[in-house]
Amino acid sequence: LKFDLGTSIKASFLPYNTRRNGWDVSRDNTWVLESRDDPDDYDAEIYTITNAKDNTIVSQFKKLSGYSNLTSPLLSYDKKLVLVPPTFDDGVMILDLQGKVLFNLVTFKGKKLEGRVIWMPDNTFLFSQGNDLYRTNKEFTNATLVKTFNFDTWGNFSVSPDGSKLALRGGNHLWMMNIDGSQLTQVTESNWTEVWPVFSPDSKYLLI
Repeated sequence: LKFDLGTSIKASFLPYNTRRNGWDVSRDNTWVLESRDDPDDYDAEIYTITNAKDNTIVSQFKKLSGYSNLTSPLLSYDKKLVLVPPTFDDGVMILDLQGKVLFNLVTFKGKKLEGRVIWMPDNTFLFSQGNDLYRTNKEFTNATLVKTFNFDTWGNFSVSPDGSKLALRGGNHLWMMNIDGSQLTQVTESNWTEVWPVFSPDSKYLLI
C-alpha cells in the first residue's frame, strides 16, 4: 500500500502476490524492483525492474542462488547497481541491471555475513557484523569500521538520503548519529519498543 501524508489517502501500490519476496523503489520514485520466486526453479528468483509510471519493464533477469531464494534486493541511488543482502550460501552480492555478479562477499574477517546491508548515496554500502558497523569503499575491496555499539541488541539501521545521518534501533529505542559514527543520540523514549526508522526524502523527518 501507499499512503499520502498530505491527503491521508491510502491506495494500492503493488498488487498482492504470494511469490514476491522483496521490493524496493528508486530514490527518484521512477523504478520499482521486485524479487519473486522462479516458478520453474526452486533455487532461483526472478528480478524485475519496472517503470513506476507506465509499468513497462526496464529489466528482468534470473538471479541464481546457492540454496537461498528469499532476497530483498536494493537499487543503488544512481539506479545502476543492485545490492543483494547476504544469504548463508551467497553472502552479499552486487549485480548490474542484467543480473551479472560484479562483486560477492561471503565472509568478512573470517565470519559469514548475516546482517543488514544498505546503500550509501555514493555507491558504497554499509553492513553489520556483530556489534560493529562497517562501510565499504566504492570498489568494494575494503571496509572500514564506522561504529561499535554497546547495545544488547541493535539493528534496523537506515541512512538519510543526503548521506549525513544514520538512524538505528538500539535496545528498545531509536538513535541517530552522524555518518562518521559521532554524536550518537537517543531520539525516542516511549514505554514501548520502536523499530525500523526510515528517513524522509528530504532527510528532515523519520518515519517510525
